[in-house]
Amino acid sequence: MDMSKETVVDTKRREKIKDNILGYSFLAPALILLGIFLVIPVGMVIYYAFTDYYLLTPDERKFVGLENFIRLTKDPIFLKSFLNTLKFVVWIIPVQLGAAL
Repeated sequence: MDMSKETVVDTKRREKIKDNILGYSFLAPALILLGIFLVIPVGMVIYYAFTDYYLLTPDERKFVGLENFIRLTKDPIFLKSFLNTLKFVVWIIPVQLGAAL
């Protein structure tokens, strides 16, 4: 019994499709979990960063744009914590990296 070229090509194509489906089925749970635990929370953070939102009154949301960030730059506590973090990054992390090497 002699197989024609078309039959061989069709068989290879079906096997490739099966392999692709199998690969995607292995990836699906990881992609779903990534979406649930990473993509959705990051999207919510971006949404809440541009709104005036209080947890005690969740129905009252107001889009404020960059007002939250402008207010943040005028806050002395934020500026102090930002400078402390910057000092940490510039001084402590290179020292630890050098000690580890």
